[in-house]
Amino acid sequence: MLSKSFNTHRCSTKDPPNKSQEEAIKTAFSKSTSIIWGPPGTGKTKTIARLVEAHINAGRRVLLVSHANTAVDEALENIAEHLKTTPFYQEGKLIRLGICHKKNLEDNYPLVILDKIAAKLGESMTSGKSLLLLERAKIVEILRNYQSFFDLQSKVDLLFKEITNLRRSIFDNRESIKIVNEEINRFEVSQLKNREKFSRALQAGMMQRLFGLDPK
Repeated sequence: MLSKSFNTHRCSTKDPPNKSQEEAIKTAFSKSTSIIWGPPGTGKTKTIARLVEAHINAGRRVLLVSHANTAVDEALENIAEHLKTTPFYQEGKLIRLGICHKKNLEDNYPLVILDKIAAKLGESMTSGKSLLLLERAKIVEILRNYQSFFDLQSKVDLLFKEITNLRRSIFDNRESIKIVNEEINRFEVSQLKNREKFSRALQAGMMQRLFGLDPK
């Protein structure tokens, strides 16, 4: 049986196959070998084109050959017309091997010609390369910004370390100053006591000289 996707596709075409052509397509699609015969003008080329479409829509590969190049061109032109908006045509999956003898095929459907397919793929690759280079430049800039951030962070860490060392040094200096102040205070107290002793000794000596008395 013809696949559902193929039947739906046929219903949407401007020139769907007639009943006998539809039966021929169904029969040939479901069998390994089939002969489609008809007098001139009965639509054999169109029937073959639809049959090829059916196999393509079913995910199969098709090799279309004929004793006449023009017959291949006509069938391929018919196929390309119906598949022009699909990836089968747009991605260059319908390929005309050999010399194209029908000018309309090459003019209207250039993406069946191998050279034209290669040219388009080359454009796509060039465009893709440009996009990749652009993305690479963005990534490099992001990495550069990250590096600048890391460098700045390293400087900040170093400053914090220096601040910590300064605080420790200030604390140590304060402790040293405290010790020095305590020493100074003790020295001043000692000096005061010595002055008092000296004063008392001096007074006692003067009294002895004046009165010959012991001040005690």
